[in-house]
Amino acid sequence: SVYFLGDSITEGTKNNHHPWYEPMKHLIKGNVYNYSKGGYIVQNLINDKDKINKRTAEVYVIAIGTNDVRKGTTKSSAKNGDQYVKKIGKLISNIQEKNSEAKFVLIPPFISRKNDPVSTRSYKDKLKMNSEFAEALKKYCDDNSYTYINPNKYIKERCQKYGYDDYLLDYIHPGPNRGILTYSRAALLYK
Repeated sequence: SVYFLGDSITEGTKNNHHPWYEPMKHLIKGNVYNYSKGGYIVQNLINDKDKINKRTAEVYVIAIGTNDVRKGTTKSSAKNGDQYVKKIGKLISNIQEKNSEAKFVLIPPFISRKNDPVSTRSYKDKLKMNSEFAEALKKYCDDNSYTYINPNKYIKERCQKYGYDDYLLDYIHPGPNRGILTYSRAALLYK
């Protein structure tokens, strides 16, 4: 069984509730659970501990942090890589209280396009922060023997080659066809 945790990209908020992982669901033999909400930052998942722990799974796929990067000026958002992995660590600890045998797959914040109207940061700052969060998360995964997947390079290359409008509905959300296919493929093909 697999439990996906995240924000609107994982919930599928903007594309009729088609989460980014939908094309790979047929590869999962057990139950698939999803606890994700539009606009969520890592702290929201920490706060929702009891709701998340109503279910348990063998594997937890955590893809959160995009809104921490985009809305970095909010009081409870992670402001740097260290804060980000500390919050991820707290989220994992919350899950382990209920499910000590859980395995974890961690995905750094998904990238967003230029001129993102929700972002409080410049595009340059967003790219820098995305890289900082990704590097900190990779080290955290290496140190804790968790699986780290960074699909952003593949997603960005596809969007640049074929045009963002074919893959994204807006500045961040994958479309229900090529978009989620690309996000799923990127997660499965990570290196």
